[in-house]
Amino acid sequence: MMIDHLQRQLLAISFMGLTSNLLLRCFDPMLPQVSAEMNVSVVTAASLGTAFAIPFAFMQPLLGAVGDMLGKARLIMVSSVVLVVASVVGIFADSFAMLVVSRVIAGAAAGGIVPSSLALVGDLVRVELRQVALVRFLGAALTGNLLGTLIAGAIADHFNWRVALAVLVSLLAISVVTSSIALRQRIAEKGAGFDFDVARRGYATILANRNSYVCFGAVFFEGALIFGLFPYIAPLFTGGRLTEAGLIIAAFPLGGIAYSLSLPWLMKRLKRAHMIVFGTCLVAAQLVLVSFVPPWPVQMLAFLALGIGFYQLHALIQLAVTELAPSARGSAMALHAACYFMGMGMGPIFYGFGFITFGIFPTMAISAVLMVLLGVFCSRTMRIGSAPV
Repeated sequence: MMIDHLQRQLLAISFMGLTSNLLLRCFDPMLPQVSAEMNVSVVTAASLGTAFAIPFAFMQPLLGAVGDMLGKARLIMVSSVVLVVASVVGIFADSFAMLVVSRVIAGAAAGGIVPSSLALVGDLVRVELRQVALVRFLGAALTGNLLGTLIAGAIADHFNWRVALAVLVSLLAISVVTSSIALRQRIAEKGAGFDFDVARRGYATILANRNSYVCFGAVFFEGALIFGLFPYIAPLFTGGRLTEAGLIIAAFPLGGIAYSLSLPWLMKRLKRAHMIVFGTCLVAAQLVLVSFVPPWPVQMLAFLALGIGFYQLHALIQLAVTELAPSARGSAMALHAACYFMGMGMGPIFYGFGFITFGIFPTMAISAVLMVLLGVFCSRTMRIGSAPV
């Protein structure tokens, strides 16, 4: 019965991760419609992504501490309800400013869902089984990323962006109801209450662990070196063809899903340190391949492999972060998410400077070398608990 109960909890957490991530990048394919209806430029409309991402990152230190002290499951459910409400406001927004505000609130709320879910998985699953559980959750979240853009684009094409957003919000609302039932015991657990000194000590404990600097630095650089490339796929690698660019980018989360499904097989054949090095070398090879601007189907396969390689490192960083400070696991995952999103924000600046100054191939080659060095560094220095990877 305990195993069945645990499985129900993990399924509920994964479903929440999937449905909340439907709203993460859902506006990307709908920007032309939003631009036309709200009478703003496409560049201005693209700020909706920034409006979501920045509050997501900057709310992490607060939300992580709140989850540790008031309960992670409770934070997940409250954040999900706020995300639903904010998105409903967006559906009925009658001005672009109102839509931006709704996305700011949605981003801040979403920051309390996925990082807290990862921390809750860490609480529920013992460390020797945790890698598989974390990667399965990651696979669900990646599926949400993929489906969010596909569903939004398809529905908006036939109706409009408001209908598309309403469908995605409805799916999240269903998840809120079902997850609140599956996690009701966890939600009912009372935390110690918010105390600033407790939060400060929690973060001090995390940062006192030297492995935290390895983990947070690694996730910053992998976010920059991988996701910094994505905005340039359409203008530089597909000649401005948006459909092909969308298919190429969609292959990346598919690679992550493929990795999540193959993890039990990989764990029997590769040590964790070897998985890191192999994954980063696979990433480096794809960056070099894409730098030659091959036909888009080849780029799509390269991004599939890129996703597989990337998550071999990323999932192990997540596992290591869950063991930095078990008593402040929510805070640790929050710092992890903040560094990850800051890296994603800095990456396009790095690539833009490189493309202008050096050109495509030298910039991608530098990124490839940095990825290999990052993999070697992490394989030698990163630890899970007190043991090396």
